[in-house]
Amino acid sequence: MRSGALLLATGLLLYPIPQSLWPLAAVIPLVPIGTALLFPSATALMTRGADREETGTLMGVAQTFGGVSRVAAPLMATAAFQVHIWFPFVLGAAIVGVAMVMAFRVPVVPPRRKAIHA
Repeated sequence: MRSGALLLATGLLLYPIPQSLWPLAAVIPLVPIGTALLFPSATALMTRGADREETGTLMGVAQTFGGVSRVAAPLMATAAFQVHIWFPFVLGAAIVGVAMVMAFRVPVVPPRRKAIHA
């Protein structure tokens, strides 16, 4: 989760910088890789923190916020383009930066071991 947030924020910050195709091609993979590392980890942590009876409700609420974000974020980014062409990327990186700070506050929990039955 931590490395995903770091890669996602870094990718968003670097998007407006490249002036040619090859540097941009080096930056582009940071965002999907960061997203692929961040979102499943965050979802797994949410389910760990919920009561067994409330897991479905928690996942529904999380999906609702994700859906609302997918509608609201492009609208906000369009408005942010009016400030400057790079502003939506910096704004997105700042939001992910807040998530990254929170991710570094989550204690590392070792994976559970499965009991071996002989």
